[in-house]
Amino acid sequence: MARAIGLDFGSQHLRMAVLEAGVPRALGAPLPIWQALGLSASPGADLPVVASLASDDELILDGLHTTWPALCGLALLYVHQSAGHQLQEDVDGLAVCLGGGSGSLVRHRLREISLESGFQSVRLLKPAQAASASQPPPSREQCILIVLLGASGLEVAACRRAKGRYEELAAESLPGISGTLFTRRLADHLAVRLDAPDELRLWDAAERAKQQLSSQEQADVLGLAVARTDYEKLIAPDLERVLAACGQVLHRAGLGEADLSGIWLAGNATRTPALGSLLMSLNRNLVHLDEFALAFGACRLAGELERTASTHPLPAHAASGEDSQNRVDTLVSRQNFEAALDILQQSAREIDRQRAQVYHAWGTRLLENNDLTGAYLKMRRALELHPDHAPYKQACEQAALRVARQQAGEIFQRAEDMYRRGDLAQAYSLYRQAYEKAPEDPQIRTTYATLLYRRSVEIVKRAVHQSRRNNLVSGDLKKARQMLREALELVPSFQEARTLFTELESYFQKA
Repeated sequence: MARAIGLDFGSQHLRMAVLEAGVPRALGAPLPIWQALGLSASPGADLPVVASLASDDELILDGLHTTWPALCGLALLYVHQSAGHQLQEDVDGLAVCLGGGSGSLVRHRLREISLESGFQSVRLLKPAQAASASQPPPSREQCILIVLLGASGLEVAACRRAKGRYEELAAESLPGISGTLFTRRLADHLAVRLDAPDELRLWDAAERAKQQLSSQEQADVLGLAVARTDYEKLIAPDLERVLAACGQVLHRAGLGEADLSGIWLAGNATRTPALGSLLMSLNRNLVHLDEFALAFGACRLAGELERTASTHPLPAHAASGEDSQNRVDTLVSRQNFEAALDILQQSAREIDRQRAQVYHAWGTRLLENNDLTGAYLKMRRALELHPDHAPYKQACEQAALRVARQQAGEIFQRAEDMYRRGDLAQAYSLYRQAYEKAPEDPQIRTTYATLLYRRSVEIVKRAVHQSRRNNLVSGDLKKARQMLREALELVPSFQEARTLFTELESYFQKA
């Protein structure tokens, strides 16, 4: 019988679980990501494999050049083989947790890589959904605030749960607040008190001390005593941000303290006593979930995959035609191995061409349904299988362009939100990203140019009114001039920007 498993794919560890007689069971201990990837040693930092799937940038690990999608494939292949070995049966279904802030490209790539790693059915879950499913259903409807704080970031969700039903009322994802950030705070604090410690050794010691201080008043770091109170002072501003995020989610969900049945906490970083004290101001019923909670919930939700996997198997790999196979058998019996291999290579090339046709047709259909990311992934796969086919190359380039425009539009909307909130620095960064994605878009060009102009005006005003050394004022004005130059490159007819640029040029000529 085909089985399905649940997977918590973190940035430090993999946690697997399976449902047996209706009860979740962990498959082994938490496995460090670097071991699943076959690295010789820990890189001394998180490996945000899933969160980085949208990137095609190359990175170097253990001296080898690789990419995030390739690393994801290695990890999932390990998961598939390890689960099958432990269960001593086929594993066809996978339910995996995916951060709430993950974009469509990450979701598409994770699903496709999972299928390529041997899974036949894949279900992507929000972490809060898996956390909710890890616990037995309530006897009556209840509202819960779920706080997940691990190495990869903070997820907060307000949900309504009942037997057979889960409804997310509001949620917030803050990847900048994480257990890794807490470790960094402690490591940076200790670095100035220790005599030139080895960075990797210091990081490992700080990570261990952080975990110890969740249950102890004091921990030892390379011979230096660290009190819990000192550690909690270091992360106090971060904990306040966690509390603020919880308050915002409850406000958007329309829930008050009396509406909550409790606050569920998942992730090692939530065991910090100071965080628990803060959260008790919202609700005094705090529940710390098992470290395998997300994997347990995922394997419960993978039940449907397990029931359907055997009745909807994927087609077996295409085989060579009967005539070709007969010819190969004959050549092998005559020990004419090179000729047999030639025939197999020709058959493989033909199969690849046929697969490319299928992927291209699939991508075309997705394009008609306006699933741009899915269409691009299928078009790209067709091109990989048949790289010399010009129509596939053209279709892939067109799909990539449409995806870039779609992503630029999404980033542009986020930039607009930041601008309305008055966060000009973040808006500037997002507008620039949108422009780099779709430099030909006139709305993005004009809006980005306008923001460049406004920032340059602010810099000039500040430089004029503040009494500082001439070289510092000059540096600010040069920065403003560069922004104006960039704005004019985007919109040459921008008269206000040209006027101010001309004035600055005149200033530097006189200076």
